[in-house]
Amino acid sequence: MRGWVSPRRPPRRRGRGRRAKSRHRPRPRAEGAGLVCAGRSPGCRGRTLRLLLPFKAQASRLHGAAGSLPLRMAAFGMLACLALLGVETLNSVRARAEQLQKAEASVTSLARALVQHADDMLSLADVMLVSLVETARSEGLQLPALGRLNLLLERRATMLQRGLRFSIHGPDGALLATSHPGADAGPAERDEFLHQGAAGGGVAYLGLPVRDRASGAWMLTLSRRIEGPDGSLAGVAVATIETAHFVAHYAWLGLGPQSTVALFRDDGTVLVRHPPRDDLIGRRRLRQDILQSGKDGPEKPDRYISPIDGVKRIGAFHRAENHPILLVVSLSVENVLTGWRNDLAKRAMITGGLILLLAFLGVRLTRSALERHRVAQALAESEASFRSLAENSSDVAMRVDMQCIIRYVSPGIQPWLGWQPQQIAGQFMPNLVAAEDRGTMQATLLRMVSEGLPPTRHTLRLHRRDGALVWAELALHPMRDPRTGRPDGAVIVARDIGEHKAREAQLHRLASTDGLTGLANRRAFDETLEREWRRMVRGDGALSLLLLDVDRFKPFNDRHGHPQGDCCLKAVADALSTLARRPADLAARYGGEEMVLLLPDTDSAGAARMAEAARAAIEGLQWPHEDNTPFRVVTVSIGVATASHGSGLMAAEQLVKAADGALYHAKRNGRNRIVLAEALAERPALPAGGMEDWPPPTRAGQPGQPERG
Repeated sequence: MRGWVSPRRPPRRRGRGRRAKSRHRPRPRAEGAGLVCAGRSPGCRGRTLRLLLPFKAQASRLHGAAGSLPLRMAAFGMLACLALLGVETLNSVRARAEQLQKAEASVTSLARALVQHADDMLSLADVMLVSLVETARSEGLQLPALGRLNLLLERRATMLQRGLRFSIHGPDGALLATSHPGADAGPAERDEFLHQGAAGGGVAYLGLPVRDRASGAWMLTLSRRIEGPDGSLAGVAVATIETAHFVAHYAWLGLGPQSTVALFRDDGTVLVRHPPRDDLIGRRRLRQDILQSGKDGPEKPDRYISPIDGVKRIGAFHRAENHPILLVVSLSVENVLTGWRNDLAKRAMITGGLILLLAFLGVRLTRSALERHRVAQALAESEASFRSLAENSSDVAMRVDMQCIIRYVSPGIQPWLGWQPQQIAGQFMPNLVAAEDRGTMQATLLRMVSEGLPPTRHTLRLHRRDGALVWAELALHPMRDPRTGRPDGAVIVARDIGEHKAREAQLHRLASTDGLTGLANRRAFDETLEREWRRMVRGDGALSLLLLDVDRFKPFNDRHGHPQGDCCLKAVADALSTLARRPADLAARYGGEEMVLLLPDTDSAGAARMAEAARAAIEGLQWPHEDNTPFRVVTVSIGVATASHGSGLMAAEQLVKAADGALYHAKRNGRNRIVLAEALAERPALPAGGMEDWPPPTRAGQPGQPERG
């Protein structure tokens, strides 16, 4: 037991003199007792011994288990490698299943979208055919009318420019009028002529695909019967669509090699296929189970082996709503799993490397563990390990006496607060605390050192040496005299939480900001509105609210796409935020394309001026918006509401409702204008039907003049 000091007190000596009298001297106590024993008295060393006893016992147990440790570590390493292999295998299987599920969802959505595209194309052609049939019935098929029909067909085909051709044929198949002079007239024995000659009524018929005689390209035919006054066949109106238009659209999707898109008639006849296969066009190649599945219930993706080329594919089909067609999209399973295979190879290499690394580390750790076993007992007996726990911790430990005077502080205070430990020792501890928290901290400390309060925690700010304030969390623990049990000061453990506070502030900013526009979000607006409403009720001011809505924003999104719509909303938000100049003003996104501007201490006239400034600023952006007629640029409609003690509005929700009603009237009466809720409340009674003319529109030459009743 060399190096240990016995905790027992030394035996009393009966001799006289200085040695005998020494036992009556009071035992000195080291500063910071309970944390670090700076003295060398037997009592201090005894307390250190009691603290180190668990480490000694643990070292003895580890020394006894040193023989079996290599075997245990080897077994642990093997289990770790097997667990790693199992986890990676499970993840790979799960990733493969997820990849196939994503592909199934993708082909289902793609089939729905592509069949809708084909359905819309046929519907567009059918609308033109209906118009041609009505024109032919009303004007007849004589020479003067045929000239006008030729001109009409050429204009409409030029306007559409989607590979559409229109023609009118006589009952014998003779070409009477066409949008493309010189095009294939089509024999009378073609499918659509035979069908329309035998069928009655005005139903459109989708015929078999045919080849154009001039170009050799495949064409889809959609025809309608033209009946004479007696109901007999007077002619046939035919629309032809180049299948190359569909093939180019499908090729643009870039589905990958061995993937196919095929458009079928409801009897299984192939109309269009990508990649093109001329030997399949016009033939019935669709499985009967697919035809029956679409009739009995919803379409589901399927995995199958193609009977044409033997490729395993994932396919899905969808039927059109308006025409007898269905579309099948098939993705090659091999192509779908290409990314998964590449990732699997990478993960296999990484896993193999990790296993080799684990084996290498296991050998090294085993050797290191054996070495540590040889020195564990000596390290456990070392008093330096105990001192390092207190002095090398990132937390700062302080010991204060009964008068709250700092008697010990750990060296961790120097990199944090800039003070040397010897500069802090002997100081009044509450002087380190910020002025607003000093009184509470001093009262708590005094009660703890005098009455022995239970441990407490406080979050407050401390003074750095350079005068800056930093956030800290203080844990206060009372100390008691081990002999008497009375309060004997306190131990304070201080922790730096500055980064935590900064993250809290950042999270608060993120929680109150709209991610797209950078304005305040709906939650921040609701909180600010309630707060400003209560302040307005307590005082004698006014509170105004501007509710803005971008005019015809849905057509803008439909034409330009959502990314361009987001850019437009950002520009509108930037223009609106520049008007919130006062600290209390708040610009926020209310929802969708609606935004608000909250103006405390602003009356109705001031709110109207701000609304006009906002309307003019947004119109001044000159952001093109072709569907917003007659302005042709992005504009906003603004509803303005003002609450005061005499306005009759009793709650913040009523202020929002009043602004929303004013916005509704601005939308209803022409857009790009301002409507005051106050003006709507003061308008005279109107006769029935007069709401459409209220309020009167802005007069030319006075842009943005608020409408009043």
